[in-house]
Amino acid sequence: MYRAILAFACLTGVPAVTHADDIPPLPIPHTRQLIAEKKPVRVVLYGDSISEVKQGWNGGASAPEKNWGAVLVKRLGETYPGSTFTVHHFAIGGQNSYEGLGRLDYLVPLKPDLVLVAFGANDCGYHFLIPEETKL
Repeated sequence: MYRAILAFACLTGVPAVTHADDIPPLPIPHTRQLIAEKKPVRVVLYGDSISEVKQGWNGGASAPEKNWGAVLVKRLGETYPGSTFTVHHFAIGGQNSYEGLGRLDYLVPLKPDLVLVAFGANDCGYHFLIPEETKL
């Protein structure tokens, strides 16, 4: 979890540590290489309604461009102007993480360079899962 948060913080330019020497290598070498080479980066938002953008729904935001994924991609583009970042919302409202596992194979045709996962609220509310149901 720490490395995922740190990767997010480092990619978005959000200060996560006080000294550069404290930053471990990012666990996303492919994405780092694309950015270094100023190549396009395909970002997929994979999750539930908070990431879903469709006609009439913006993941709780007032407009599609204000959805957290669109804001993040814009911020990445500002931080790394040599690369182009595109976002694909691959989220379904109401799903929990177990249901999300069931559609992992459908990510392959999208050929993502970076997948950001945002599941959570549905695991403890609408579709409560006991710990045994989350094991592969």
